This record gives sequence, C-alpha cells and structure tokens, in this order.
Amino acid sequence: ACSANDPLLPRREAHLVAALRRHLEGRLPEAMIPSHLTLIDALPRTPSGKIDRIALRVADVPATSSARYVAPSSPLEKLLASMFEDLLRVDRVGVHDDFFEMGGHSLLATQLVSRIREELDVGLPLRLVFEHTTVAALALVLARDLAAGVTGEALADDDDLEEGEL
Repeated sequence: ACSANDPLLPRREAHLVAALRRHLEGRLPEAMIPSHLTLIDALPRTPSGKIDRIALRVADVPATSSARYVAPSSPLEKLLASMFEDLLRVDRVGVHDDFFEMGGHSLLATQLVSRIREELDVGLPLRLVFEHTTVAALALVLARDLAAGVTGEALADDDDLEEGEL
C-alpha cells in the first residue's frame, strides 16, 4: 500500500510508467502505443456503474515531471525547451522531461527536427530525437556537433556512412 504523502511515490510511479511502456513496446506496433500514460487509482464510474468516459478524459492530461523540474540553463537548452513547449502545448519543460512521455509522437518529432533545422541550420536525423528524448540529451548532441562546425548538413555517426560509387 502507498500513500499520497510517500516521498518515493513519484519515483515508483515513474518506474511503473516506464515499465508499462517497455511492456507495450514489446507487444504492440508503435502506432498503437499511447503517447502518454496516466496512473489513476480507479476507473471513474457513472451513477449507473458504467465507466464515466468524460471524467476519464479529464484525468488523461499529460503531466510534466514537476517533482524533478530542472530549468534549462544554456541558450541551446532554452531554445530546445521552448520548441518542446510549443509543440507539446505545455507551459513548462525541464531539461530532464521526456518528449514522448509528455505527449510527443513521431509527427511532432518530425516538426521538432524541422524547427531545429530552421533555427540552428543543422540537419538533425529524426532517429536522434528518438534516441535523445530530453532537452539535456538533445542539447548535448547538438552542442557537440555545433562546436565541431557541423552546420547546414545532416549530423552523422560513422555507422551512417557507407561507401559507394558516384
């Protein structure tokens, strides 16, 4: 049993949501996996005992991880956080908030890549958004490559390069 004043409750809930997401990813196609998961104590019921779908929608609001909110500090982190906020339509994004856990999906990830290309003149591969899902992680990748002078072209790992004839 757990109580609302349990200091470990947010950590347990985050662990449960992550475990459930991994379970679903192993069994469902990507398109069927919910963009965010919300834990509730019980399904809301109407007076007749049926599931109250309207009350369920109200409970299904993606929450940011305000318990561990860390504000963006660098200009790059602030820019990325602003992009996350705009795309996800949330008021505040911390550097450790996960794009997909906050309601992001593949189409929004594509829009994020497009905005990064416009703002920073960097061709970020879409897969990097899926591999680096937080502002902090994405900022590290972008900062490394911007410092190396990679602009106007796609960022690439050695694995992405292949030989061929022209």
